[in-house]
Amino acid sequence: MWDGYLDSPANSRMVGALEKAGVRFIHHHTSGHASPADLRRLERAIAADRLVPIHTDAPHLYASHFDTVVGIEMEGTWWAV
Repeated sequence: MWDGYLDSPANSRMVGALEKAGVRFIHHHTSGHASPADLRRLERAIAADRLVPIHTDAPHLYASHFDTVVGIEMEGTWWAV
């Protein structure tokens, strides 16, 4: 995330909610979007039990691209990991 986004009210609330929940926030910036091939490499590298797509218009398509169980979570909600 570009650090300028952190100045918006919504993202300020997000950072506050993370801090309140005891979640450490570490800022990293990247640009562009990962290709499906890069996402599959990441899937293999982290060997996760579950993937949750974020920042996508088509989360329902992820299950057809990955071997790992894909969970769809509603934007703005907390879920257990």
